[in-house]
Amino acid sequence: MVKFDLGCMKLPFEGPLNLAIIAAGMVWGIGVITFVYNQVDYKGPAVLQTGQDFIDACGSPILVTVVWMIMYYNYLSSAVWCIFANKLFEMYTDEDVTNKFIPNIGRWAGNMSEQAVVFLGSMWMYCIFVDYGTGYWLGMLYCLVRALYPFFYIAFNQFVAWFEFITQVGYGINGVFMLGSLVTAMGGHWHQYGTYTAPILGWCFGSLALFPGLPLAPLYTFIHYKVDSSRKEDKGELLE
Repeated sequence: MVKFDLGCMKLPFEGPLNLAIIAAGMVWGIGVITFVYNQVDYKGPAVLQTGQDFIDACGSPILVTVVWMIMYYNYLSSAVWCIFANKLFEMYTDEDVTNKFIPNIGRWAGNMSEQAVVFLGSMWMYCIFVDYGTGYWLGMLYCLVRALYPFFYIAFNQFVAWFEFITQVGYGINGVFMLGSLVTAMGGHWHQYGTYTAPILGWCFGSLALFPGLPLAPLYTFIHYKVDSSRKEDKGELLE
């Protein structure tokens, strides 16, 4: 496997976690979010609407939320189907599938639920206080890429770098929602960043917050490693 040795770490450019493919997925994520963001008219915060207009404006995040919930239930149902088809209906046996059949399908709903708090929370903040126009279409884009997520497990039978063409879109959308809400909360005007700068900044905010996990994850991980490594050394001494 081709790896670039930096001394403190090695960067793989072959195999299932090829960094070149991951980088391409990042560029794709930025491009897709920026394209969709530029197709939508800015409508402003839903909270500025009154009466029935406020309810109509909230219809955007409501629709996205319901679509998300149905997808999540469908992924859970897929996992149940796999178990029932085997154990209850005896449509196939354990010998007919690989040992990753059940774990892989469990990741469909598993990954979706791991992102649920950030996506749903940030989307509602954004639509209520920033802009329900771009919020709706980015939310629907998020659901679309989530609908494609299972096919990557079906095709590759494991997590590989190609997943980044799905996940980086999602991270970037969450970043737009979070950063847009943060800018607004601090007295700024999100739409003044422009239809190109805003989605790119949002993608950076969301993707880099998840990995490498700025600002705290590298520090937490390093401390965790040092303490655990020391613990293992101490245990080794005791065993001797």
